[in-house]
Amino acid sequence: MSQTSPYLPAKLAFPRQQMITLVFNQYWDQEDIEELSGLIFSVLGQASPKNTVTGADREDIHFYWRDRVYMLYFETNSQSCWIEAEMPENTALLAEMFALLAPALS
Repeated sequence: MSQTSPYLPAKLAFPRQQMITLVFNQYWDQEDIEELSGLIFSVLGQASPKNTVTGADREDIHFYWRDRVYMLYFETNSQSCWIEAEMPENTALLAEMFALLAPALS
């Protein structure tokens, strides 16, 4: 899948197979998070939002994917973005998620 966005290509990593980190091609602000999360969710397909928590420089989006809950974090000040499993037993599916995201967003 080919994505067109000024934020792509992104650099993705899967450190210690515990989380997926994303570094976007261009600086982003909190108002860009909707577009960035849209890029991620369009690749994942059947992801559906559970809830969003917005702070001063951070946004946490909890979402369902493959009937499990994951968290997508954005920190504006550090330009950090990462995905984690809500429950440790759901971490195994992160490898599958990474396999979908890496070729589509890199």
